[in-house]
Amino acid sequence: MNTEKIYIKSFFKYSIGLGYTNINPLQNIKRLRIPEKLPRFFSKEEIDKILEV
Repeated sequence: MNTEKIYIKSFFKYSIGLGYTNINPLQNIKRLRIPEKLPRFFSKEEIDKILEV
């Protein structure tokens, strides 16, 4: 969702620079906060299974 907002916001900034419009409706919209996921590590049992093969 954040990527789309960035693209549309940039498009409106570009349109303002060319004089096609004079407002940016996404100017005051902030990006969504997405919590970072911690990396998942293999358990000892999973590592043992991988090494057996």
